[in-house]
Amino acid sequence: MSYPDLAREHFLNPRNVGDAGAAGDPGFSGRAGSLTCGASVRISVRVDESQRIIEARFKAAGCSFLVAASSLLTEATKGKTTGEAAALARSPADPFNHAPAEVPEG
Repeated sequence: MSYPDLAREHFLNPRNVGDAGAAGDPGFSGRAGSLTCGASVRISVRVDESQRIIEARFKAAGCSFLVAASSLLTEATKGKTTGEAAALARSPADPFNHAPAEVPEG
């Protein structure tokens, strides 16, 4: 599936929308936003005793890419340890399975 098709699919049919955990087991959450464009996202996760992510969910308000990226992020982190999930942010690999983009010099 090409990048535009995958992004469109996750925007039109986002996975894992909502809050992770029940009222008695809230897990962990983080928020981010942009005053420039008015976008905001909240990611919440539940982890087990071995620090493996057993549930990842999001709530987003913003552009189609934010919704698609949040959906893909929750899919990519489920089942990983918190360390493995953190490493995704430092990895040149992307959830669309593309080769890392070349950045032009100068």
